[in-house]
Parts: sequence; C-alpha cells; structure tokens
Amino acid sequence: MGFHLDKDGLVDSNNIRVVQSRSANLSSYTNMTIISAGTKTKVAELNGLSTGGYLISVYWTGGYSATTTNLHWETSGNGVVGIVSASSYYNSNPFEPLAMNFSHHHRTTGNPTFYLDSDNSAGAYGKLSLFLQPAVDEKFQGFQVYAQRLTDY
Repeated sequence: MGFHLDKDGLVDSNNIRVVQSRSANLSSYTNMTIISAGTKTKVAELNGLSTGGYLISVYWTGGYSATTTNLHWETSGNGVVGIVSASSYYNSNPFEPLAMNFSHHHRTTGNPTFYLDSDNSAGAYGKLSLFLQPAVDEKFQGFQVYAQRLTDY
C-alpha cells in the first residue's frame, strides 16, 4: 500500500486520510505578556476548524516568573477534543476544561490549566477559543498552539 501527501495530509492509495496536516500556529498570545495567576486569558482562536476530533498541541520555549527572569517552564502539552464547526458559539456555556498531558524539560511551578470557551466577541455569541490559566503569575516565550485533525464525524 502506498501513501502520498495531498491538501488534507497523508492519504493511502485509496485516498483515505491517514494523518491530517497540522494547522499553522494559531497562537494569539503576545510573547512575554504577563498572565496573572488564576486569570483565564485567550491564547488561540479555534473557530475556523471544521467538525472533527483534534489534537491540540501547546508549546513554549520558556515560561518565566512575572517579576524576575527565573525560568519556570520548558515544556509542551497535548490534549484531544471534539469540535463542532460553527460560525459562532453561545456564551452562556461555562468554560470547558481541556485535559492536557505535558512533557517537561524543566518545571518549578504547577501546570497551567487550559479551557475551551467562546470569547464573547459578538453579543451572546463568540469565537471558539483556547484559554490559559496559570498557577502563578507567568509570562511565556516562543508560545505556539497547533491543531491537528484526527477524525471526521
């Protein structure tokens, strides 16, 4: 059985998708901007994704104390989520925690928490977005977010 790449990623000889290409970097976070402990901050917009199951990958080259240059983090994390494509999402739904598994090169603080929710950008509706809530005041360098489609519905 042969494989080749097309616009949808890796496909087999029957043109059945095997692995979806990952998205471009979706991060909207401005590197080295302080995020206060316990504050949910939008770090990526996922609104343009089509319906399916996705691997959400988050990576940064350094997470630093908000008040010093002390390195807290060098890590990457991944979570899997189902997404239903829509032009907007209703705001009254609570923040939905996204279970993330991390691999750490260096860590001195607790894991941040990631959530999916509407960004409240259009009245009672908004864009599906990824939010980060750090355990301590934090700033990040080289922050990246990617979505890789795993399944169709």
